[in-house]
This record gives sequence, structure tokens and C-alpha cells, in this order.
Amino acid sequence: FVRGRPLTEEESYHMSGRQLFVFTSVQFAATWALGLCIEDLGLPMALTGVFAQSLAAFVIPPCLLFTECWRRGGNVCGYSFLAKVYFCVVLLFGVTSCTLGVHSTIASYTTA
Repeated sequence: FVRGRPLTEEESYHMSGRQLFVFTSVQFAATWALGLCIEDLGLPMALTGVFAQSLAAFVIPPCLLFTECWRRGGNVCGYSFLAKVYFCVVLLFGVTSCTLGVHSTIASYTTA
């Protein structure tokens, strides 16, 4: 994203100590600033929970499988067509549950 092109395999899996330090420091500073500026952390924490639940359980696993499938040129480690459809349904469910969860969470905080 920053370089304006897709990362190569070497760039995406290896970070130097300096790059890791800068990346972690920026994340820490942003989190610290938000923690200091926001008086009521209820909404940010609720949204974090919604994202973590749906992404970790329903979005990331199918995306990892589809990435591996793409890398191997269509070979999906022995998964049948029906299994691939199932993973698509799981991915759509994850995106839907994340969207509805965010909508519900924001609605509960704006009406209260």
C-alpha cells in the first residue's frame, strides 16, 4: 500500500528490526492517543469486540484458504467444490455478521 505496488514475497514476510520498531511504535502511539482523548471507551471497545469476533472466526480462515488456493493456481489441498462453496458461505456470513454487529453497536450507543 505504501509503496504503491503489491509487496513481493520477501517484503511481506520479513521485517527488519527497525521496520518492526517503527510499525509497533506508530500503533502504540495511535492507541495511546485514542485512550487519552476518548473519555468513554465503551463504543470503541464494543466495536473492537465485534470486529475481533467476526474477523477471527469467520473472515480470516476462508481468506487464508482462498489465498493458498490462488497461490497454487486453483489447487485447494483436496477440498471439493462443495467445501469451497461452504467456505464462501462462511466468509459471507462473517462479513454480514460484522456489518450487522457494527450497525447494532452504533445504534445502541446513539440511542442511549
